[in-house]
Amino acid sequence: MTCHKTTGEIAERYLSPKATQAVLDLLGPEKSALTATWSDSMRADKDYDAFKDYHFIEIQTGKNYQDIKDIDHEKRDSVTVLKKYPELLIDPLTPRTVKMAALKYLIHVIGDIHQPLHVGNSFDMGGNLCRVQLLNLHSVWDSQLIDLDMTQLKSKTSPLKNYGFINYADDIIKKNSPTLEDIKEIQSANYFDWIKESQNLRSIVYPDELPADEESSRVYCQSFSPPAVDPLLTDDYKKKAIEVVELRLLKGGIRLAGLLYKIFEIGSNSGPEVSMDKKQILGKLNLTNF
Repeated sequence: MTCHKTTGEIAERYLSPKATQAVLDLLGPEKSALTATWSDSMRADKDYDAFKDYHFIEIQTGKNYQDIKDIDHEKRDSVTVLKKYPELLIDPLTPRTVKMAALKYLIHVIGDIHQPLHVGNSFDMGGNLCRVQLLNLHSVWDSQLIDLDMTQLKSKTSPLKNYGFINYADDIIKKNSPTLEDIKEIQSANYFDWIKESQNLRSIVYPDELPADEESSRVYCQSFSPPAVDPLLTDDYKKKAIEVVELRLLKGGIRLAGLLYKIFEIGSNSGPEVSMDKKQILGKLNLTNF
């Protein structure tokens, strides 16, 4: 998906030399942007069923992450990846094949967290149940807004050329022109801050802003509702949403670069070459073991 590729591409622009080399050692010459979608492709494999919960977090409006952990201490989600996979990458004894997969997951999950609907309100499956304009709201924020933005940018900058995620990353960086101070501020936030940012965007993401105690009653997010109640996303909505999308992609990329810097400054070892079958690799990656 373009969103993940763009986050990975932006991250590459801000990687330190040491982190760049460490990523190259683990992933080879393929751009990290292209490996950012690997985790989604693995969801079709039943052997990866235990990993499905790692792509999102569910927190009701007005609650914070600690509230849900107090209720369910064993809950596994995106935060578990952000906590544990850096440990696997830092550990010099982690086999190289495990580090490769852990890095791909980490790149992907940071992109997920910065898509507001991957921090769901626990009522509508991250907007997947919310029908708008023949799509669902999650798909709008995953891809449709980005496709629209890229089409508009292409018409302004390179109408006769191919326009892909590399061009899109270029334009996002040019439009925002983050300074060193901006980068430091963006990277100073921790993953609980990232989650809170996505939560706080719900008033923009949903076409109707409701109080927290009424969020479960959105008619267009109910399976029994007729298509006639599906809201129309206005041009004004799309304009504001695209601004949010661009900033989330930029922050996600800059923060990914910052996290990889921290990881590989501590442990840049690519791990021992150990012969492992698929089951053994998944066993090392499965967060239920932590």
